[in-house]
Amino acid sequence: MDLVEWHQPVIFVITETRIDDPRADMIIRRLPFDGAYSTETIGHASGIWLLWRSDLVSMDILLATEQEIHAIVQVSSHAQPWLLSSIYGSPRFRERCLLWGNLKVLSERHNLPWAIMGDFNDVVCCEERMGGNGVCRRRVEEYVSCMNFCNLINLGFTGPKFTWTNKRDLPGLIQGRLDRVWANLDWKACFPEALVKHLARINSNHCPLLLTLANPPVRTGERPFRFQPIWLSHASFPPIVCDAWEGNQQDIRSEISTFTIKARNWNREEFGNIFWKKKNLVARLGGVEKALAQYPS
Repeated sequence: MDLVEWHQPVIFVITETRIDDPRADMIIRRLPFDGAYSTETIGHASGIWLLWRSDLVSMDILLATEQEIHAIVQVSSHAQPWLLSSIYGSPRFRERCLLWGNLKVLSERHNLPWAIMGDFNDVVCCEERMGGNGVCRRRVEEYVSCMNFCNLINLGFTGPKFTWTNKRDLPGLIQGRLDRVWANLDWKACFPEALVKHLARINSNHCPLLLTLANPPVRTGERPFRFQPIWLSHASFPPIVCDAWEGNQQDIRSEISTFTIKARNWNREEFGNIFWKKKNLVARLGGVEKALAQYPS
């Protein structure tokens, strides 16, 4: 919910959900997306959710397996449709080879701009892994060979170098860049300003990836007033409400304006800007993760 609130994505992909119906449907309904497609989990493993806002984008699902969802995307503000592949690569190499084969077949059957993103559960070179056993050369070759066959290029990134960690202390710490975005040249030509950002890890052992197709507009103007449910749990809040409404029952506009001013001032004294504090902590976590990628300690 925080990621949706902060970045307001039009398309939202969640991998390794480990949740199947009906609990998955209950969680999806709580998110602000009216379009949804999900793959079945294997026991309590895998799972992909593809969610979208149908007022801004249309999605035509082509095919799906436990490791992939392929959909044709039509962005309302862009004339050219393109192919989106949401990936969760199996941790088992034999099954991941099936994914590579499926991607090769798909690449031969379409000529659309193509973006492919998700958790591939592997790296493309030794520099993308730190700690643990060495990188398996055969697995890397199969991965890179598939991307080359499909004429896909790595879109790069900003943010922490590694997108996954085993969350252990030294010397058992392992980190790797398992999540990324690939695209063909036609897709890159359609969206030359596209950027990939590795966001800070908070609850997961993976970094969320944020793909923006163009530079977002700068927000201007005053932030709208929002009532925060946590205020109700504070003992000093009810007097604020009573003081703002007492004696002004005949003028609703005046009552609301008075309450807004008093609530903002009270919130500033009691809580401060909790949204800024939270974003500041997330930014610090991102800095920590960058440092861990260079000099783990």
